[in-house]
Amino acid sequence: IFMRFRRKTLTSPRLRKKKRKVLFWKMALGAALFIALIFGARFVLNSEIFSIKSIEVIGAKSVSPDKIKSLVSSEIDTSKFGIFSKRNFLFVDTNNISDLIQKSFPDFSKVRTTLAGLGSLVIEVIERTPYAKWCYELDKQCLVIDDKGFAFEKDKVTQATTTLFIFTESKPVYATQIFDADK
Repeated sequence: IFMRFRRKTLTSPRLRKKKRKVLFWKMALGAALFIALIFGARFVLNSEIFSIKSIEVIGAKSVSPDKIKSLVSSEIDTSKFGIFSKRNFLFVDTNNISDLIQKSFPDFSKVRTTLAGLGSLVIEVIERTPYAKWCYELDKQCLVIDDKGFAFEKDKVTQATTTLFIFTESKPVYATQIFDADK
């Protein structure tokens, strides 16, 4: 039976101290390079080359395009990870922007956000078309609903293009699905 013997190496305290010192300087150099890499990436990615310079809104009639632009600008003016600007086209979350616009302006049935080139963000919206007015029988408070059953607008005098009225004893709720169009 052969036994393996562990070979012991003799090291002096001076040699161990020297190895620790070399290891410390290697770690310090690695940390410095990592920090320099992060700040270099921040400098490059926050430059004007990568930033969104224009926001274009297509299809908005009932809501001012300037309101949509200011909402999107306030969303992308924040930072990602506290270091990188969301105005950078690499960090723009187009789905998040579409959802934000959809929640803020229920008049839109569909919102599509795309990047057009390096410095341009295009927002295409499709507005809901009125199908009927849903009114609360007691105080005649009405909401306009579309063909999918979504209550999207409080009744205005200018919006009197529909001839179908629904009167109920339940109070209409703004920006909700009232009925399913498939049923």
